[in-house]
Amino acid sequence: MILPTYDNISNAYDKANKMYDFYAGKARRARKFEYFEKYAELRANEYAKCQRLLYLRIRKHSSIHSEKFGQRTDFEKQSAIWVAETKTLQKAKRQRDFESKIRVVLWFMQARFCADYGEFNCDNCSRVFEHSPATIMRGKEKLYNCVCGYCANGISGEYIYN
Repeated sequence: MILPTYDNISNAYDKANKMYDFYAGKARRARKFEYFEKYAELRANEYAKCQRLLYLRIRKHSSIHSEKFGQRTDFEKQSAIWVAETKTLQKAKRQRDFESKIRVVLWFMQARFCADYGEFNCDNCSRVFEHSPATIMRGKEKLYNCVCGYCANGISGEYIYN
């Protein structure tokens, strides 16, 4: 089995990219829907071919690089470790923010996007109110299930209900 070289893969990628542009132009200029469908399908095939060839080209380039310069350099190893540590720290920060932040979830009717009206009892101040209630959450924990707008504004520190 003859393995393709980097130049062969690059040439095939360039040719597929030109054919993709050619079929895209043909599809734009098509006057009948049948021709548009035909060229759109050919364009999609060329796009898939381009993606596969690009992936092959990247893999071939990385294998040539590792043959010439050995496996990863110390800088690449350190940068990979730094990226992993940074992602871990960002994930921990987002988790802390999620656990500490108070969220207000407004109730809406399921069938249409409008407020629920009726008489509700506030879990915080025990008043009866008639506008759409809210649920107050901190992380995954529900602090209050049915809260009036006054209490929701006071607990969250924002003016959700005007």
